[in-house]
Amino acid sequence: MDRISSLPNHVIEAILKCLSLRDAVRTSILSRAWRDELCRVSQLVFDRETFPLLKGQGQKEYDKELVRVVDQVLLLHQGPIIRFKLSVDLTSDPNIDRWIRYLSRHGVVELILEIWNGWHYTLPSCFFMCREITYLKLYRCKFYPPPSFNGFKKLTVLDLKDVATSDEELGRLLSLCPLLRKLVLENVDCTTLRISNQKLVELSVVGQQILLYLESTPLLAIASITFSSCDEVEDGMVEDGMVPNIVNLLGNLPSIERLELFQCTLEALSIGDVPVSLPILCPLRHLSMNINFGNMRELLAAFCIFRSSFVLEKLDIEVAYLNTEGGMSADDFCQAQEEFSCNFTRLRTVEVEGFTGSSSELKFIAIILANAPLLEIVQIKFEDDGPGEAKILRQLVRLRRSSVKAEIIVPE
Repeated sequence: MDRISSLPNHVIEAILKCLSLRDAVRTSILSRAWRDELCRVSQLVFDRETFPLLKGQGQKEYDKELVRVVDQVLLLHQGPIIRFKLSVDLTSDPNIDRWIRYLSRHGVVELILEIWNGWHYTLPSCFFMCREITYLKLYRCKFYPPPSFNGFKKLTVLDLKDVATSDEELGRLLSLCPLLRKLVLENVDCTTLRISNQKLVELSVVGQQILLYLESTPLLAIASITFSSCDEVEDGMVEDGMVPNIVNLLGNLPSIERLELFQCTLEALSIGDVPVSLPILCPLRHLSMNINFGNMRELLAAFCIFRSSFVLEKLDIEVAYLNTEGGMSADDFCQAQEEFSCNFTRLRTVEVEGFTGSSSELKFIAIILANAPLLEIVQIKFEDDGPGEAKILRQLVRLRRSSVKAEIIVPE
């Protein structure tokens, strides 16, 4: 008796999901029951884990077999396709075009398309007919929506990495996704991006410095911005507003709870006028950022954010490369902060990584200790272990504290 084939259909489907797609296809020779169940598998994944390159198999042979298997699976498939993932070195555009055309006609819900080799793959016009899609992840693709495109009305997650498009087309795409809740942009080919989305909750931007405007994102709670470089700008560009601006990016975030500003982001946001505080208060609870303590403007931008974050509880600082060009001293820093009050009324935890013990860093810790009545832990991680560490620790311990519970911890 074939005990396995006599199992209930839902058990057979569960077994097939645990197999690589290559092995699942091979089970179709066992019996008609297995073939029928394979045709109804709703999650189709074609990558190097589920469809590995066999020992002694060349890339051309692998590509040929992959195309054959995908064609076979889609030809025999019945029912909805909940998830389709293609993550391969395949560069045959006609084959991928054909598969996307099939998906657009069968209501794909989650689509992951990652092309790891060759030129960027240009998405065909039929891609923009995937009306049921809720999750979309693209890597090394080009997209230019046709004029008739009216949006992905059900899309909630959009993840774009190394994608080629234009400022206008990307902005248009985002404006036509009314239910979008999570947006990830990494090394996307754009220079200016305006985001107005009433449902957006989470945002991540990584890559070269761009002009980023968060114009209307009332529900945005988590944001991570990483500019890998900060371009030099001319005075005329600042006057015309052609540079990133701290108010444009952070000035209208009524729901923000966690914010990350890494690498050169704070430097980019300190170009132009840096206000004492943002136009509205932020309900920010957790803030992580890189700061160059030798750059006065970066410190002013950081304190602008601090003054606008009235419920801040956790602060993580990574000391950036200490560059004192442009004139900066501990006295200047101290005088600048004494002009404006900065109270960390809810702050409980501070972590500083890459601490060098410079006068500006010590003054920064002093300001926090003196203005954080609920502070419990200040954890200092030195950049390098050296003979001067003990002397710096003695200076830190002697600083005045407004919280009797505040402890300075140096992990081993």
